[in-house]
Parts: sequence; structure tokens; C-alpha cells
Amino acid sequence: MRPEPAEHGIGCTVICPGGVATNVLNTPSHRPERFGGAAATEVTPAGGDSGQFRYRVRTAEQVARMTLRAVRRDELFVLTDGSMRSLHEDYSKEVPAAFDTATEFESDPVFS
Repeated sequence: MRPEPAEHGIGCTVICPGGVATNVLNTPSHRPERFGGAAATEVTPAGGDSGQFRYRVRTAEQVARMTLRAVRRDELFVLTDGSMRSLHEDYSKEVPAAFDTATEFESDPVFS
């Protein structure tokens, strides 16, 4: 998507946040009645440890400042935690396979 709006002077930045300290873990206690009502169930945060690696939990303000800086610099990605590099590198290995899948889809007579 990035090249198309760039022709009109519009940038495109993707944010891939790691841990962000928000109040989202309290959402079950505020669920509207139309969605089943409040739940007493507590959501347990990972606490900065996913089991595979430790990660940095940033404040929402820090993430916002990082994002604003990236937008001003016309950077493609905002990654909020450098320690998550290996995770993103693992995911990026899947991208070529996704292109292969798209090509298979295009050549499959069932889907053409």
C-alpha cells in the first residue's frame, strides 16, 4: 500500500507494538450487558515474559511518541521493543511462503 499514497505525498507507517501498559486487561469487568455483561474473570498479563523471551513494556505515551517520530520521518515500521527482533525475523521468513501461496491460488483452476 505504501507506494500508491506516496505518489500523492501521503506516507504510510505500520505500528507493531510489543507490550504496552494500558487498562485493556480490565475490559472483562466493563463488558456491556448486550455482550454478556461484566465478568469477574481476571485477565493475567504476561508481565513482560512471554515464556520465550522477556520484553519491554512501554507506556502508551512512549508508544505514541515513537509512532509520531516514525510518521514524521516517513518510516515504514514502528517496532516498540528491540528485544523482539528475533520474533520479527522469524515472522519475516514466512513472507516469501505467503507469496508462494498467492501464486498457487492464482494458478488453481478451482479459484480462477
